[in-house]
Amino acid sequence: MDNETKNALVMYEKLCKMLDELELKYDKDPDQYEIECRVGGDDLPMDFVMRIHPNGEFVDLLSRIPITVPQDKILEVAIAATYVNNLLVDGCFDLNIEKGTLLFRTTNFYKDSDISTEALQYMLLVSHQTVETYNDKFFMMSKGMLSLADFKAFADA
Repeated sequence: MDNETKNALVMYEKLCKMLDELELKYDKDPDQYEIECRVGGDDLPMDFVMRIHPNGEFVDLLSRIPITVPQDKILEVAIAATYVNNLLVDGCFDLNIEKGTLLFRTTNFYKDSDISTEALQYMLLVSHQTVETYNDKFFMMSKGMLSLADFKAFADA
């Protein structure tokens, strides 16, 4: 087993241990160094995937926002996502303009180092708080119930 694979296995085990300690239920795919989990939110649930990438030696957390943005709203939602991304310290929203899918992503590298359990918890916390803050606003924009100006006013508040 090469070093990258050994490091990935250590990170994967640490990730699973952290989720166990938080008493979160999750599905494992150890062959892909991946877990899937659902965390309840105030309005919409947060589904997320955490993956260990052996070749790049990083872990990422992806949380798909449970909406599909219609093509006539793509531009406004893209501008809103870009606007929010400029306000965020960690993580970003990614919009697939062809499929209308939106997700939140955060990443942490562990090459030649280690990621603490606290740092993994931080990734989860930041993702949960950020998604919880904005998911309903993106939903409302995608349905034409919230203007870009109102979105920006909310983000700036």
